[in-house]
Amino acid sequence: MEQQKQYVIAEEAQERIELALAQGRNWIAYDSNAAFLGEWNIHAFSTKGQAINFAALENDETEQYRVFHASSMAEVFRELPYGRELNNILSNQNKLIMNAENLEYLKENLKTMGFGDKLNKELELNVVNAQPEIQLKTEAAFNGQKMEAMLYFRKGEQNEIYFFNKYEATLENESQEKDRSQTFYLNRGYGITFKEAFNLLEGRAVNKDLTDSKGQKYNAWVQLDFGSKDKYNNYEMKQYHQNYGYDLEKALSKHPIVELENVDDRKMLISSLKKGNLQSVSFENDGVKNRMFIEANPKFKTISVYDQHKKIVLNESQKEEKVKEKSVDKEETKEARHENKQDKSKRRSKDELEPESISQKRARR
Repeated sequence: MEQQKQYVIAEEAQERIELALAQGRNWIAYDSNAAFLGEWNIHAFSTKGQAINFAALENDETEQYRVFHASSMAEVFRELPYGRELNNILSNQNKLIMNAENLEYLKENLKTMGFGDKLNKELELNVVNAQPEIQLKTEAAFNGQKMEAMLYFRKGEQNEIYFFNKYEATLENESQEKDRSQTFYLNRGYGITFKEAFNLLEGRAVNKDLTDSKGQKYNAWVQLDFGSKDKYNNYEMKQYHQNYGYDLEKALSKHPIVELENVDDRKMLISSLKKGNLQSVSFENDGVKNRMFIEANPKFKTISVYDQHKKIVLNESQKEEKVKEKSVDKEETKEARHENKQDKSKRRSKDELEPESISQKRARR
């Protein structure tokens, strides 16, 4: 006796057939050559004649439609028995396809975030082995300085899709007493790039399009405050929004920079500075060109200028910047002293009240 063929009916197709049966369309035509029945190869009709005519029109060398009557989904499943093994095979195939698509998405994430493709094989191995969490370590050199990063991927509990959540970047800084580290969080796989992380850990500012807690996008300059850390041991991230008033092009125009004279060079220079790079440029004074380095300085609404040995150049603009820095530091110190004075005053008042309260008690006795 020939074994009855088994089928897998797609959920969408089941819903359509169930609705059709409720509406009185009880004649089912399906492609008997197909193992997987979707909305395109199983149909319901009101009369037997309609179903037979449809089958006759659709039948060819690859598709062979059969017709049967059903009053309920139970009868449909009796006619088209469920193929459990087949379903497992299809599920595994779908999972492999999903993993492949997810893997390509993650690889694109890594490339966009500045990590290249050297982690791809290790990432693929972890995805294939269905690790619940993935940690990948990498390193790179920027401007002769070593950067390390630990990348964190996590698998979703429901859809089992992996996401690139965050990475911890560490700059081996020879000029500092210890290395600088910061954890950068990603939004849907995107955020501060590896090179931008290097620039931030060097102390420079980066211009980014960000998203707030409500999903609204905005643009701001961001810069790490090495004098302050949050509860997660990360440096506080200062933000200078558009309404702060920093105009990079205006700040650049105050300097005799040769690259500003050409439209394309100007665009490239501005783009590089927005990424937080220390950019090499030519200054021209009285027909003499000198190689200098500049960086964006949104805090003081200017640019910082360095000579070819990367020593700060105190031209008029830089002198103004130093005056502003001293003014800001002075105000912050003044505010801190005022707060300390208030605290001392409160403690002194409390100390003065306590003896008085004791003497009053003794007087009452």
